[in-house]
Amino acid sequence: FEFDKATLNRYALETLNVLKPMISRLGAHPIKVEGHTDGKGSDEYNQSLSERRAERVKNWLLENHLCTPAAVTIEGFGKRHPVAANTNPDG
Repeated sequence: FEFDKATLNRYALETLNVLKPMISRLGAHPIKVEGHTDGKGSDEYNQSLSERRAERVKNWLLENHLCTPAAVTIEGFGKRHPVAANTNPDG
């Protein structure tokens, strides 16, 4: 995701499209989507943003018929569990 966005960018879509056949081959199974943010901004804002990001990936999975609504759960971690170092001045 781009900074402060919950829209799938070109790189995210490329990654999801590479994963699509693998997810499809696995068949019906539970899926958990986790959302994260950088360390800039308030805890409350980043929590909301991380949840919107996870929701967007969930919607992509549903739009691409890779799961049912009941099979996918989301969780937002905000800035509590960064997936990358927060060393850049812009997050």
